[in-house]
Amino acid sequence: MCSVSFAQLYKIDSLKEIIIKVNNDTDKVFLLNKLSRQYKMINQFDSSIHYAKIALLLAQKISFNRGYIQSFTNLGTIYQQKGNFLKAYEYFFAGLKVAEKINNKKEISTYYFLLGGLFAAQNNYDKALDYFHNTLQLLKELGDKKRMATIYRQIGNCYVEKHEYALALENQQLSIKIAKEINDNLCVGLSYNEIGIINKELKNYDEALKYYFLAIETLEDENEKYGLAATYGNIGGIYLYKKNYTQAIYYTSKSLKGLMELGLKDGIILAHKSLANIYLTIDDYKNAYKHHLLYAQVKDSLFNENSSKQITEMQTKYETEKKEQQIKLLNKDKEIQIKDLARQKTIRNAVAGGFILVLLFSFLLINRFIFIRKQKKVIETEREKSEKLLLNILPMETAEELKLTGKALPKYYEQVTVMFTDFKGFTQIAEKMSAEELVSELDFIFKKFDEIISKYPIEKIKTIGDSYMCAGGVPVANTTNPVDLVMAGLEICEWMKGRAGEGEKGGKGESEKGGWGEKMNLKKEEPENKQRGEYESESRLPFSPSSFPLFQVRIGIHTGSIIAGVVGDKKFAYDIWGDTVNTASRMESSGVAGKVNISGETYKLLIDSKNILPLQFTFRGEIEAKNKGKIEMYFVENSIPYPRQRGI
Repeated sequence: MCSVSFAQLYKIDSLKEIIIKVNNDTDKVFLLNKLSRQYKMINQFDSSIHYAKIALLLAQKISFNRGYIQSFTNLGTIYQQKGNFLKAYEYFFAGLKVAEKINNKKEISTYYFLLGGLFAAQNNYDKALDYFHNTLQLLKELGDKKRMATIYRQIGNCYVEKHEYALALENQQLSIKIAKEINDNLCVGLSYNEIGIINKELKNYDEALKYYFLAIETLEDENEKYGLAATYGNIGGIYLYKKNYTQAIYYTSKSLKGLMELGLKDGIILAHKSLANIYLTIDDYKNAYKHHLLYAQVKDSLFNENSSKQITEMQTKYETEKKEQQIKLLNKDKEIQIKDLARQKTIRNAVAGGFILVLLFSFLLINRFIFIRKQKKVIETEREKSEKLLLNILPMETAEELKLTGKALPKYYEQVTVMFTDFKGFTQIAEKMSAEELVSELDFIFKKFDEIISKYPIEKIKTIGDSYMCAGGVPVANTTNPVDLVMAGLEICEWMKGRAGEGEKGGKGESEKGGWGEKMNLKKEEPENKQRGEYESESRLPFSPSSFPLFQVRIGIHTGSIIAGVVGDKKFAYDIWGDTVNTASRMESSGVAGKVNISGETYKLLIDSKNILPLQFTFRGEIEAKNKGKIEMYFVENSIPYPRQRGI
């Protein structure tokens, strides 16, 4: 593992050097994605995502469709490997839209295949089959028999999971037929193994063994080590069913050996567990204990590896930088030594003086190195502060683009959902509060709004007075933004209602942090020896938080196209423009306190979505909106939490 890791780190360093030297932007996009894939191979996912996003920004800057597609594919596979299926879906779907726009059937078929695999990984086999059949149709049009053989095998695997074994067998046989036509023996061997699995599920153990051994024969010719290890394990399982324990031990041990050569710990764990159970069945307690112990050790090792991936990534980065510094110092020392040797040859009588000069020079060099290191640390600290400040002002993707190119170009987004909130009767309530109390209250509420929208892929745009504005589908486009904004809006409504309930109980709980009650009453007496500024906390103020009127929130949501970009050069601000923004504002002003008011456009997208969770809609009719005419409006309510990890 160490040698592989070193080789991959060497490739990473080489790629970074090449990227710095390359002037052609299209080449740079390909190289950045290649660098991202190298980081993915060593499970450094944060670095992998970082470089893939830079590649995406650069491709966007130069309108490079192939770069778009490659970057979207790269990001989707990284997030799928991390288990973030929602993010993976967003990037695969974005890539599919680009491929469809340029009518590239090969890339469209690739995205159908990736989306099918994504749904299969979530056990949604019906959806996976839809995408796989779409892939197959395009591959037939393209005449791509190699990939057709693969897709038939994947379709067969889905039918096995659905326990539809006749269809599973039919598709595996089609895969073998096409693979034999093009001499793809690897595909033939893998399908033989799958037919063995089908027969095992049907309890046709002799027929299963027949196909497993056919798979072994074919895969040995292709030197397919993983396929061999898996098939040996399957054969061991069949012999265990047949109670032929000698053969079960033999083939499971062969599987274990292959898995250990490949370093596949998940498989090694299962093989040790199987061997422990077989030995226990035949009362060989010594070997049963041995394999159970190895099973536990490898399982613990795998757990420790998974739990320390981020630490490993940080450590690797640190070690790489440290080694670079050491190499530089060693090269500098080598130069000094060469000069010193030359000096000794020519001035033999001045050895002592030369030695003193070398020591003096080394002392100055070390001091210089220490000074540079301190300066570098100061610069790094300031840079980190600047980057943190920039990320507080701008979305990460926009900040990366600014750092990479020195500017952020305005971008058009086809589908973005915008939400506005404000408070009913804000002006009247504000007049009854001091400036300090008002700002404190708004700060507390808006921080809670920030916390709620951070659960979704939503970008906060700005606050203006009592108005809070945010949007979904920017700066990274997605198709889930109508759902995301509605779910966030409903959660904000529920929180405000719950907070109002606490305020009515007398200012406890949340109200102690800035909540206000329903009735105005500032005549409560305060101790004579206390001045307002002397109270240490809000719970000890001379007025009760429940003595102020409640803030009641109105929420409006609309979906449409917008332009997004950065304005200003001395003081950056990320903003969005377009009729969609104006309409969303009208949704809010035409709304009712405690309700989420959405436009007909947003409603259509929610209804059309096949995966949307149940929501209740109340049609309000066509309502006159200022400067917009009549607009269809709906109230949304009675939702259940949106499952973020599987929300595709």
